[in-house]
Amino acid sequence: MACCGQQRSSMNGQLATRVNGVAATSTPVVVYEYRGTTGMTVVGSATGRSYRFREPGARVQIDALDVRSLAAVPNLTRVQDA
Repeated sequence: MACCGQQRSSMNGQLATRVNGVAATSTPVVVYEYRGTTGMTVVGSATGRSYRFREPGARVQIDALDVRSLAAVPNLTRVQDA
């Protein structure tokens, strides 16, 4: 009979979280800054996560899986890796 410790070790150190009801593994994040004139919400195509930029100059951590789709969004600039 397997105990819970063996099940945990079989996960190989990946942390699972729930985002918008979808399980996701931990991935690196990248910071983007919004340079528009109002607020904006964008959805990453890889994860389906919503990212809210509340005002000009707002910085938001983006899942690295979504970087490709957000790179094409006007007024968003990659500023650093978190």
